[in-house]
Amino acid sequence: MVNPIGGIDGLKPVSLPPMTLSASDQHSAVKDLDFQQLLIQSLQQVSSMDKTIQTGITESLTGGDITQVEVLTAVKEVEMALLLLLQVRNKILEAYNEIKQMQM
Repeated sequence: MVNPIGGIDGLKPVSLPPMTLSASDQHSAVKDLDFQQLLIQSLQQVSSMDKTIQTGITESLTGGDITQVEVLTAVKEVEMALLLLLQVRNKILEAYNEIKQMQM
């Protein structure tokens, strides 16, 4: 029987143990996440996606084994990735300008 407020009778919520990292794990996690490297990887990923879609478009136009729906879906994915990257760039520039205007 389903209780509309409490969910399904007989099921209890699962509680997960809190995730805590030791000091050495935190240091290595921070060390692994270098912002510059992350940004460069994102740029390379968007660039490779763009190259892939360019070959997909060429293949579609030359009568290859790729449908227009697949091409359109890939184009939209690249567009979304590029827009996200553009927003990250805008936030970086905004933060830089704020830092530049700080008084020493």
